Amino acid sequence: MPNNLKDKLIIRPSAGVKISKYSKDDHIDVFFFYNEGSRRLKIRFLNKYISHLEDIIKHGIIRGYNNADSKYPKEIQLLIDELINRNIIVDNKRELWININKYNRFDRQMRLLSEKLPLDKSPHEAQNNIFDTKILIVGIGGMGSNILQQLVMMGFRNFHIIDPDTIELSNLNRQTIYSISDIGKLKIDVASEWAASYYDKMQISKSALTLEKAINKKCLNSYEPDLIINCADSPSIQNTTREIITNMNKAIPVLVGGGYFLFKVFVGPLIMPGFSACLDCNNYSNLEENTHLTGVGGNISSCAAIGAGISSLNVFKLFSSASECDLLNNQYIIDLNGVSLSKKKLIIDTNCKTCGKFKRG
Repeated sequence: MPNNLKDKLIIRPSAGVKISKYSKDDHIDVFFFYNEGSRRLKIRFLNKYISHLEDIIKHGIIRGYNNADSKYPKEIQLLIDELINRNIIVDNKRELWININKYNRFDRQMRLLSEKLPLDKSPHEAQNNIFDTKILIVGIGGMGSNILQQLVMMGFRNFHIIDPDTIELSNLNRQTIYSISDIGKLKIDVASEWAASYYDKMQISKSALTLEKAINKKCLNSYEPDLIINCADSPSIQNTTREIITNMNKAIPVLVGGGYFLFKVFVGPLIMPGFSACLDCNNYSNLEENTHLTGVGGNISSCAAIGAGISSLNVFKLFSSASECDLLNNQYIIDLNGVSLSKKKLIIDTNCKTCGKFKRG
């Protein structure tokens, strides 16, 4: 750690600054980047401030920059305040080194966030929200294991996984976190070991239980998740989703993880009890029945990956605020035999016996 930076505020190394000078007027444009390559903040300053900006970039900022006897003019002090709020300027060298390792892993993801978030939101705030989100996954087979894998790669790191099954040879054509040496082991054990090896900040707990037994042991409520992802399709996805919702103490979002059969992929919906429709609101009669097909029908890894990718992407959208979630009140059916997309809309039933116990928002 360079001694001359211990007591200074400095611009994060993974951030960037570009100064564009104008010859026709007395102003400069300053571009600040959360990560190199992604523009997030453009400020126009008088040329007379360029020496202060160059000094900050090269030497950092002395603490007490906003004291009455500060060498920085008020305009520069306000800029520093804004850049600290946006986590472009870091106020502690020790925390800076932690942040380098913490965020550089997600450099490309944060470049995406820097372009897609509203200008008043920081990619670091969005990524921190992802770090802190608690997700419970019921079933980590073809769909659940792929969803877990993709969420871990995005930086989600707090999970509880529920599944009673052991790994079989036939699982390996689509459940990519398992290998031939894992056959006979509990899926939850191998999945948690994989997640912990992929990301060292992982917090993952597990239950080798059926959904019914997990409910009896109050696993759903004791973990207090921010989201439940239901990938349990036995006896049906409608049945297991109903069991989850009716046994929740409070309105927790439930994502129906989806399914796949032959070249068809089914994704969603995202259910927010008390705010959106659940499967029972529609008696499931107007939706595609994908509940019993995955266990007995033909399937392929590409279809599982596509369905899990869309589900995981929408979890990312939901907790980063980078975009609107596509799955609220919607189920999507992707037919990969010709590549077409259709959407089924869920309609709220205010008298629904499943989700009606939650107050309508």
